Amino acid sequence: MASQAERRRRLGALGLLLFFMLIGAAGGALYRLIFDPASEREAAQFARSMAQGMLLATALFLADNAFTALEARYRRRPPLLASFLIRAIALSGVIVVTIAASEALLTGHPPSLAWLRQILPRVLGPALLIGFLIQAAVSVASLVGLSELLSFVLGRYRRPIIEERIVMFADLVGSTRIAERLGEAGAQELLATLFREIDPVFRGHGARVMSYVGDAVIVTWPCEAGNADRALACGLELERRLRDLGPGFEARFGVRPELRVSAHAGPVAIGEIGESRKQIALLGDVVNVAARMEEEAKARGERFLASEALLERAAPAWRGRARSLGPRPLRGRAEPVELFAI
Repeated sequence: MASQAERRRRLGALGLLLFFMLIGAAGGALYRLIFDPASEREAAQFARSMAQGMLLATALFLADNAFTALEARYRRRPPLLASFLIRAIALSGVIVVTIAASEALLTGHPPSLAWLRQILPRVLGPALLIGFLIQAAVSVASLVGLSELLSFVLGRYRRPIIEERIVMFADLVGSTRIAERLGEAGAQELLATLFREIDPVFRGHGARVMSYVGDAVIVTWPCEAGNADRALACGLELERRLRDLGPGFEARFGVRPELRVSAHAGPVAIGEIGESRKQIALLGDVVNVAARMEEEAKARGERFLASEALLERAAPAWRGRARSLGPRPLRGRAEPVELFAI
């Protein structure tokens, strides 16, 4: 039976596919309007172009997901340039094949040689261009994050703004010991593999990965209805995911990784920072407290700490799963923070 996170992931993928199909339909209609003569702009022909655009969008979506699944299955990705070129050329081939297949599907007979000679030269160049543009966008989004890319483009955080956020730190336990055992390169490979393997957990619970800092990852949610529950569920699913991954990591690295998680909620300042390399940064007491909570978890031997500020935003049932540690003094903060072990 699929978990709630898996169901949300599937619904998110379905929503993204529907969005791509709408874009494809609009693109098909626009292509008909711009490139075809006025005599071929009747309603039925527009509908046919829109259907072809939706089929093309679906094929591109499935092809890109297939590439991602293959890379995840074999656990090694080619260098970015090689991946870019392979995907772009493959996507352009998908475009050509899908256009020919959709023509056969919509007309009821295979495309004629005359149609292929007439259409393919017009399609191949734009197909290659579209393939390269799609892969360029995907590559940039994978480097900076899709939400960050959109925020930069739209200028949402050009000036700092205050938002209510849930902030979670997930830190690798025993990283110094692991580095001594595996060496710097081996420890970095373990960390990269670990973060890649747990990324679907964050995405499945609607979290946004903000940054990787050393051996820790910082993720966040808006303080909206249900997100406190998602954050708490995410922390618990991370533990389950690590248990499942343990044997594979032990066979490959000789180590079963563990994470120490802390989560807090409240107002943070969010804005662009940096010049030669821009990023979107979170600043404020909430971020500092979440980091100090991770230190407190380490000192007390806990794996997952949540603050009262987070629990009060969650469903009451979470109180039954939380063990109060009472108000705890945190380094660099005058006022204690009430903490709970989850």
